[in-house]
Order: sequence, then structure tokens, then C-alpha cells
Amino acid sequence: MKARLYSQYKKDGSSRYIYVVDCTPAEKAQIKTAKGDNYKEVVDDGTANSKANLGKPMLWTKKRHEENSDVRVTNQGGVFIDNSFVEDVQALIESYPEGSSMRRALETHGAQLLFSKLVGGKKTSSSVATVVASAPAEVTEETGDLSDQK
Repeated sequence: MKARLYSQYKKDGSSRYIYVVDCTPAEKAQIKTAKGDNYKEVVDDGTANSKANLGKPMLWTKKRHEENSDVRVTNQGGVFIDNSFVEDVQALIESYPEGSSMRRALETHGAQLLFSKLVGGKKTSSSVATVVASAPAEVTEETGDLSDQK
């Protein structure tokens, strides 16, 4: 199951995002069961967007997620958009010391990569090779550790 941004609006000064879920009929039934009375799906409101997504489950969030994010249904009946990619990037950045050249490079290129995914996976110049090449770090043969050159 994949979530795509359908619409957004402001409520009490904060952004709210509505996602549609691309899924099979069986997955749609799972979402419907999990959401219960809170289940909503796209209805025809006369717009091209509603016609293109007619009958698809809808999810509301306060967070902006990347396009085509995985949607999960938990055993406890919860439905959520998987944000683990963002958390993985954040964990990788935080694994390097504050102020290190590798951390700065990962912050810069990680932000570019996240932005690219938010706008639907359009290519950017970011790559692991670019990140490593832009950080004055070396991998030592003995330990395989990345350490800043001073």
C-alpha cells in the first residue's frame, strides 16, 4: 500500500495533509476495518483529482510524508504512513559527532535527498559517492572507521 498526497489545508495555523492510499481491494478492507467510523474515501466532488482517485481510502496527518510512502496497518488496528526513511536518515546523521565534516555533508545531502523524495522522487545530484567525496574524511584499512582529517 502506498500513500500519495491528495490535498492540504490549514487548521488552527497548522498544515494538515490528506493522502490517498493506492491499494488492493483486500488492503482497502483492512484499512476500513482498522479505521472503523473514522474511515473516509475519496468521493466525486467534480474535480479531476477526485475523479482520478474515486473510492480510494484517505488518511489525514499533521506531517508531510514522502510521495509513495508505505502505509502500514498494525495488529492493534492502527493505520499509519511509514516514516522510517526519514528516521533512518536522521539516525545516520546523528551517528557522527556534532560539527564533523561527515555530519555536515550528510546533513546537506540528506536534506536534498529528503526534499527529492517529498516531491515524488525526482532525481537530485545527491548520492553516497557525492556525500563521501564532499567530506574530507578517510576510511582506515585497519578499522574501517571514518574519521575526520585534521
